[in-house]
Amino acid sequence: FINVNVSVRQLERPEFRGELLRILADTAFPADHLCLELTERCKDFPLDKLNQEVAFFQSCGIRVAMDDFGVESSNLALLSLVKFDILKIDKGFVKDIISNKRAQIIIGMMTKMCSEMGIQLIAEGIEDGQQFNVLREYGVKTVQGYLFSKPVSISEYEEKYMN
Repeated sequence: FINVNVSVRQLERPEFRGELLRILADTAFPADHLCLELTERCKDFPLDKLNQEVAFFQSCGIRVAMDDFGVESSNLALLSLVKFDILKIDKGFVKDIISNKRAQIIIGMMTKMCSEMGIQLIAEGIEDGQQFNVLREYGVKTVQGYLFSKPVSISEYEEKYMN
């Protein structure tokens, strides 16, 4: 699976859809193994167009995530208006999860909300086993962060994961 960050500027480009589908076809990469991650700034994109883009990608089998949720001007209303497949909790909520009761409550509420909405929840920024365990206690099933791997070069990735 590959996750790719997509900016509002890219979504605004009329040729973006076609270019993305061409790349998938040229590389024979399965669309259902691709996730486009939109930041909360996507809220600045006209809602009807955002919904069209998300629906188009999903109709092609591509998953769409809202990335870095909880930073800047979080918009819970956007979750009720756009059918995201994945919500990625910003690492800011995770860094103090062990001692910050308020962060724990927020994570618990987000877990319940996403479960009821059929949205996969992913917590970002997991750096140690304690954070991982606390998140598990609050029902978070999918996580990512330095606990598992720091960013690696393509050659390191291929050596580590492809062999």
